[in-house]
Amino acid sequence: RHPYSRLVSHIKSSGRDQEMVNQQGIWIQSAMMEARTRSVTNHSLISEFKAEFIKYFQWLKDGKPGGEFNKSADNPYLDPPYPKLSEMIDHIKKKRQSRNDWDGHWMPGHEFCDFCHHSFNYIIKLEEEPLELWFLVDKLGLWKDREVFLNRANSSTRKSTEMLEVWEQIRKLSEIQREFIENHFDVDFRMFDYKRRKEGEL
Repeated sequence: RHPYSRLVSHIKSSGRDQEMVNQQGIWIQSAMMEARTRSVTNHSLISEFKAEFIKYFQWLKDGKPGGEFNKSADNPYLDPPYPKLSEMIDHIKKKRQSRNDWDGHWMPGHEFCDFCHHSFNYIIKLEEEPLELWFLVDKLGLWKDREVFLNRANSSTRKSTEMLEVWEQIRKLSEIQREFIENHFDVDFRMFDYKRRKEGEL
């Protein structure tokens, strides 16, 4: 799967309440707090805003008791109450520098898969499903069982992020952030023949 598609898909899912609850302890709170604290001019409000931010996550975790959450209009941590792609990239950069960045959503594929340790006969791309998977099933002599196999083995096609949307999100990043993720995924780009810039973009 294209590395940028993985990033944008993760950001989209992190904007959903249940995903926020599931993942907030892993990276979301720290990434948002670090990025947005710099925008607070009145430093006496920082701890108050952070307390409200943590209370918001607890409200999500408790199943949204009492209806809507009454958040302060000027709380930067809750505007929006989910991470932006640029904040995620800065978080990845910080984690990479500290060598503490194991997360399958943003680690380069060659670092958490066994591509370099085993000899594979076939490697398929998510973007080319289901055609590549059908071809593989046929090659392996499993064509008569294809319906059962495809239904059970692969649901990723239905939730794949469209590349037009991905490029639109990537375009909003700063040039420094663009250069970082291009270097971050450099081996994956070359290994799997993925483009690092949209067609026609310099």
